[in-house]
Amino acid sequence: MDSRDRSWRTLNLVNLARASYHAFELKSLLSGQPLSASFCPLGRSLRAGVEDWLFVALGTKFLRVWAVGRDPVVVGKDILTAWGMPHGRLKQSGDRSGFVLLPLPFELREFVDEFDRGLMPDYQGYVDPQEVRRLRELARDMPIPGRYRNLNSTRGGAQPFNVSTNISIENASFTGIDV
Repeated sequence: MDSRDRSWRTLNLVNLARASYHAFELKSLLSGQPLSASFCPLGRSLRAGVEDWLFVALGTKFLRVWAVGRDPVVVGKDILTAWGMPHGRLKQSGDRSGFVLLPLPFELREFVDEFDRGLMPDYQGYVDPQEVRRLRELARDMPIPGRYRNLNSTRGGAQPFNVSTNISIENASFTGIDV
């Protein structure tokens, strides 16, 4: 698949998800930072315009969703429906209302992998510190016990997650959630 086709398919999947929760359509993906669960191009693009209620974090295989004032299971199922994936693939956070995990379609997994390996420099870009602060405020209210993060690697080293130390305004990175 050539890069233009991949970009179009990626944008289409992002816009299908966005339409499922009534967000406006994007003309192009936003830029972002490699190895950042929430500030990569896909995370920023999924959240654009709905930052006040939607928290997303992307790993290499899953999308983590949390929705303020909305049922994350419903939001997750709507996204899976938009992507043509069965609802049985959705994983809930446990007995408390919290986040859900959705498997990423192949095209999005491929985009994350290539972007994080530095193969898509056109999508790398600045993240405004105000956006980081908004996400930090939203993340503080997440009702998720046992948060974990992965330090400096995508291959191990799980550590307890601490929102206040994991979001850095100085370099606008958010590496706190590796799913």
